[in-house]
Amino acid sequence: MAGLIPGLGYMYLGLMRKGIQAMIIFFLIEPILGAIGLGCLANIIQIPLWFYLFFDTFNIAQKLDRGEFVNDSDFIFNQYHYLSKKENLNDDSLENMRDKGGQIIGSALVIIGVISIINKLFPNNSIYNFIKQSIGTYFVPVVFVFVGIYLLIKKK
Repeated sequence: MAGLIPGLGYMYLGLMRKGIQAMIIFFLIEPILGAIGLGCLANIIQIPLWFYLFFDTFNIAQKLDRGEFVNDSDFIFNQYHYLSKKENLNDDSLENMRDKGGQIIGSALVIIGVISIINKLFPNNSIYNFIKQSIGTYFVPVVFVFVGIYLLIKKK
């Protein structure tokens, strides 16, 4: 039951750092995107994040039940902490992975900024409002259809 509230499942399992970070990220998505005029994107981000957090909590609980050690690492980029402890990993490959993570976050911030600027430039344009409303209404069902088709036709 604790896995239904984002981050609480991690905390119930003793992973306080991961739980608090996941909870803060999940619950700050909507206010931050709402403040910059992109509140319609909040659910598009929160729904997949909720599913990820729920199933990850379930998987971690299974690992703990099997007696495996689970490190209370950061919620974002926790693989860097794990990878930096490996002996066969050189500093160049670790630095490349950190650069890649920075590029992903930077790209996401640029895209969100551009969408926010467009949102502010065309607040009363009927075509823009129609597109914005259609994306908010149909995005998740269309993603479900495409993911379902992909899962049905992918090679086994």
